[in-house]
Amino acid sequence: MDSQKKRAMRDFWSPFAEKVILLLLSGILIPIVMMFINGQIENRQMRLQTQQIQEASLQDAKQALREDIAQTFLTYETVALDVSWFGSKLPENEERFRRAYERYNRETVTLIAQMRVQIAKLEALSSKSTADELFFFSWEEVLENQDIAIVALEAKAASTEEWNEQHEQNQRSLIKANTLITTLAREMDLVTGEPSE
Repeated sequence: MDSQKKRAMRDFWSPFAEKVILLLLSGILIPIVMMFINGQIENRQMRLQTQQIQEASLQDAKQALREDIAQTFLTYETVALDVSWFGSKLPENEERFRRAYERYNRETVTLIAQMRVQIAKLEALSSKSTADELFFFSWEEVLENQDIAIVALEAKAASTEEWNEQHEQNQRSLIKANTLITTLAREMDLVTGEPSE
């Protein structure tokens, strides 16, 4: 009888134990596994959203910097062109020449300082070669070919012919500035074209 009781108990407990185990699995373990899986999915989605926000912020920063660079460099070129234009039309435009030169003197230091700051920011948001290209433009074109020349021409009361030559130089510099700004936008992936490397 003992063996029959044991068998009956085993026959009773075996299906019961299976049912209890299945109940525990479906009622406790499966929800825990599902919570883990859902947590992984949420983490992945949050990482993706964070990455998208960071990429959008980076693009916004690049766009703002490109606009600042364009404004600064093109403002400088415009101020320089005003001086050389009125200088090439002396003596009939003496008063306009004086006002243009005073404006140039007043704004140039600030514009050149802004250029330096923007070049430093550019190195963080773009490649070093792009920042170097803008630096060399600011050094060779802005400082050497324009600023030093304009100040020297004004100091020696240059002839209209000399001012006309400087005006042609300033026009070439403006074209280079426009080209550089367009190239900069391409290299920063802000316009359609080949992406930066």
